[in-house]
Amino acid sequence: MWFEVPDARAAAEGLSDRGVLPVEPVRQLRTGWVVEVADPWGNVVGLTDYLLAPERARPPGSTTG
Repeated sequence: MWFEVPDARAAAEGLSDRGVLPVEPVRQLRTGWVVEVADPWGNVVGLTDYLLAPERARPPGSTTG
């Protein structure tokens, strides 16, 4: 499952500060940044942003596409 966040690099840093390490280092995509972390059961959760393509991002406060 992937979630859109305002800044994936900041989210990765915040999670790392709490002991949640990324599956791989944060990486850049055409549209922004992405990081994946695993939960205690091994499920991978992705966090992505659209900092390099803000026109694709959901409007602030939006819950549906």
